[in-house]
Amino acid sequence: MLGLHTQKTSGRAIVMGDNHGIIVTGTVDGDVNLTIAGTPLVELHQPWLIKPDPDNTAALLTWKSRIPKTLYGRDTEMAELLRWAQSDYPLKVRLIYGEGGVGKTRLAFELAARLAEKPGWLAGQVKAPDDLVAYPLGDEGTLLIIDYPEEKEKAVRTFIQRLARMEEPQGIKLRILLLARRKAASALAEDLTDRRDEPLRLSRLTEDQNEQAWRLFRAGWETVQKCRNQDTTTPPLAQGAFLDWLASNRLHRRPLFILAFALHLSDQPEATRLHGPAIIRTLVDREIHRLRREIDGFNRMHVETGEPHIQPEAIVLLKALAGVTGRLDRSDIEALQAVELDDIHLPPFRDITKTSAWREGGLPALQPDLLAAQLLDSVLNKEAMSPGPWLYHCLKLHSGEALRESLSRLGRLRFDYRYDLMARDHEQKQGTYPLMSELSETVKRDPAFCRELEPAIARDYLEQSLLPLAIAVYRTLLTDTEEAGKRAGYENNLSVRLAESGDRAGGLEASRRAVAIYEKLAVENFAAYGPDLASSLNNLSICLAKSGGRDGGLEAIRRAVKIREKLAAENFAAYGPDLAMSLSNQSDLLTKSGNPAGGLDAIRRAVAIYEKLAAENFAAYGPDLAMSLNKLSNHLAKSGDRAGGLEAIRRAVAIIEPFAKPGTIHAEWFEGMKRNLVLRASGEA
Repeated sequence: MLGLHTQKTSGRAIVMGDNHGIIVTGTVDGDVNLTIAGTPLVELHQPWLIKPDPDNTAALLTWKSRIPKTLYGRDTEMAELLRWAQSDYPLKVRLIYGEGGVGKTRLAFELAARLAEKPGWLAGQVKAPDDLVAYPLGDEGTLLIIDYPEEKEKAVRTFIQRLARMEEPQGIKLRILLLARRKAASALAEDLTDRRDEPLRLSRLTEDQNEQAWRLFRAGWETVQKCRNQDTTTPPLAQGAFLDWLASNRLHRRPLFILAFALHLSDQPEATRLHGPAIIRTLVDREIHRLRREIDGFNRMHVETGEPHIQPEAIVLLKALAGVTGRLDRSDIEALQAVELDDIHLPPFRDITKTSAWREGGLPALQPDLLAAQLLDSVLNKEAMSPGPWLYHCLKLHSGEALRESLSRLGRLRFDYRYDLMARDHEQKQGTYPLMSELSETVKRDPAFCRELEPAIARDYLEQSLLPLAIAVYRTLLTDTEEAGKRAGYENNLSVRLAESGDRAGGLEASRRAVAIYEKLAVENFAAYGPDLASSLNNLSICLAKSGGRDGGLEAIRRAVKIREKLAAENFAAYGPDLAMSLSNQSDLLTKSGNPAGGLDAIRRAVAIYEKLAAENFAAYGPDLAMSLNKLSNHLAKSGDRAGGLEAIRRAVAIIEPFAKPGTIHAEWFEGMKRNLVLRASGEA
């Protein structure tokens, strides 16, 4: 479909337009169209920082500064990504995932830079997938990079869903690259399953890459020295000493820590024994002192003019809180100015704009994230501070999707601090997530805000560090509402979050309470609450099985199956898939409980349902049918019916093969099923 636009343009664009192909601004709920008549609203680029401030620690360490110019230790990954980008498939999406500081973003934008140098290629960042509506397409190909898609989960899902509805482009290579901490973020692109390649895990540099690590360290140190007009001839330690440092702490093999060490030694060449988290703490302390010195100088300059005195602590606090929102704008700062806590008074907005903390119309977070995580703890985790209230007021700056993004960012920073920066003795004294505990206690006093937070924490990819807050929110809401349906939903979600936090007993009790409420509601209105009762019983079954209550778990899944049988009899299209899933779960529990015949019968019923569903929509249910046949094959073989098991696995392989495009999860399933087929055919299984 061609888009409609009155302006003259050249080239092509991918347009987030309405169903008529008209380009509009803002968030668009329509389809994605390829157009030769629309003007791209976005210019793709790589956001490199050309001349970083030599006295600004964060500016020197961020990936945008491209220090050093050469990318070390990633030749294999770069070659793989270039192959992926230039392959013949029209549309592909891929995830790069890994720990903070391993260089995901730097690698992605180095890839973008290399592609952009090729004739006909365009590559760059998608900063706000919910706002931007038109992207240019290069004649040879286009690469779109989305960093931290978990922060904009809804927007990214919508973006991917629109791409999935788009007709397969002809003669165009469109590549979507997602950058995240966890492999699970790949599920955000589940609507492009057949065009989703296997996630690429970016790891720390290995021992085999020691030479690359040394080159990275030396080039980083020399670049910083040159930036500061200092001597670059002799590094502060020899290669052997560096390799000893590299092997002394697991964190040191992340490129960020190598560069942080080089930056630290540029300032203190004698401090060669600094290790691990202490390097990050030292760099953050240095940045705090830099800001304080600047504000002290500002105050001295204006003391005779009678202009307001700026508290250095106030600017440092704002810089720390910006880590939660990503950036503080004028309205954010004015809202925080009304907060009176800890004898800190935020200066007039006009004075804030005169400091180096204010850049390009806002006060941005410290980068990289590990520095922002350390800064947040360094500022708030003091006896004189009130961390819970400050974080509470920071989160309240926004609502809806913006609140979800801030919460996700806070969760990521606290996770980074807990697992990468917190010293063991501090961990033992303060608990796992001390700032999150303080925030949870503050939030519990505001049920209205808990209701705002609930949609942001009721999501699949909740950061582990946010579990204490999620539990506090649900417990508050349970005491603040009498509506039975909401209470049951809160109990069910509380059950999941408690189990994720390690409190299986608490999760089991919450699950039982949810089931009890839904049972009463379903008696009064089965059409409305029967599906919820079945889902809560399914959850209870899982909780019981994991807690050792296999018999109780089996009873719960039997009840869930019975309810879904009734629902599917009335509306097979809507509830048939749920019934098949419950039958598959029941099959596993029956087999583990010593009833293989019952397990075989349950999986046969699941296969029959998936066969019916696949007959009506093979694209949607073919893979489920193949997986259930694979499970049926295992059951039949164990029961002694080798011929039946062989026939089932042959069918599974034949069904999954059309879905097994290179790099997809279905390709993995296909390989596994082929191995099962070989074993069945040989009589070994």
